[in-house]
Amino acid sequence: GKKARIKKSRSNNRSAKATQSTGPVTEVRGPSHLEQLLSENKNPVVIDFWAPWCQPCKAMGPIFNDAAERWGERVTFAKVNTQANPQIAQELNIRSIPTLIAFHEGEVADVHIGLANKPKLDNIVQRVVDKSEGVALGGKLMRFLGR
Repeated sequence: GKKARIKKSRSNNRSAKATQSTGPVTEVRGPSHLEQLLSENKNPVVIDFWAPWCQPCKAMGPIFNDAAERWGERVTFAKVNTQANPQIAQELNIRSIPTLIAFHEGEVADVHIGLANKPKLDNIVQRVVDKSEGVALGGKLMRFLGR
């Protein structure tokens, strides 16, 4: 009856949301879109490779979106659905998801395989930001020492 219909419409809403750009995170639509994203971006790009059936990927979503909200000025965040874009996954040798790849000037700067918690993701983002902004060891030490 009615209950089943309500439940169904809810899950449809969820799947519709997953394919759209979710706030500050860009949904990569294919290989040429990814190429454009990497070549035209002045900022570093951090990409979350995921699939709808992957439970850890679902847990990664809100952590990734939160980082995008906080780092958005300095870093571009994007997602690649590996199920919809198998050629991208193959080209970048994605064997396991979730996988995060940070790009600096179009080149792979960092890779993290598996679920990243907030501190881990912030660490990945901070490293690629430092690389792109040319922060030397001295600046990293000062930040580490809280000065």
